[in-house]
Amino acid sequence: MNTMVELYCRGKGIPIIRGNVPPQYSREIDAFIQMQIRGSRRNTKRKEEFDNMKIRNICLSVTEKFNSLCESPIEDYLYKALDNEELIQYFRMQFKIGTKIVDFACPIAFLVVECDGREYHFTEQRQIDKDQDMDKYLARKGWQVLHLKGTDIRINIALCISEIKRILNPFISNI
Repeated sequence: MNTMVELYCRGKGIPIIRGNVPPQYSREIDAFIQMQIRGSRRNTKRKEEFDNMKIRNICLSVTEKFNSLCESPIEDYLYKALDNEELIQYFRMQFKIGTKIVDFACPIAFLVVECDGREYHFTEQRQIDKDQDMDKYLARKGWQVLHLKGTDIRINIALCISEIKRILNPFISNI
């Protein structure tokens, strides 16, 4: 017999004979058990709601942490697009390869995705030289570099994502 039922019976003066309750008390015991079940369900529901709230808060803090890794709005835009396509799981942001740090890296495909803002990466000769040196360095380490212009990311993100998928396809079978 259930310990809670035994405690209830003792408290109410209901006799328990060889682990059974006399038939005249069965409705009362059944009502007590149903009340216990409803209370247990309410407690479980509250606990689930509390746990879901904790999980949501953890997810928000993780998302905020990842989003804070974005160094520019175009990186953030690409991050969200990769996330929407369920590709972000394959990428690491601000990933260090040797002495270089790249915007996005997919280690299983040895793919680097660089988000290049026009005003910075295409107009200043010093930055152009620096980008070319980094590309050569990464190529020597076995990495392929995909440069995406900021305007392309903003205007035609679908094309950018399809190019990334095309490169990842041999490495990730379900895309």
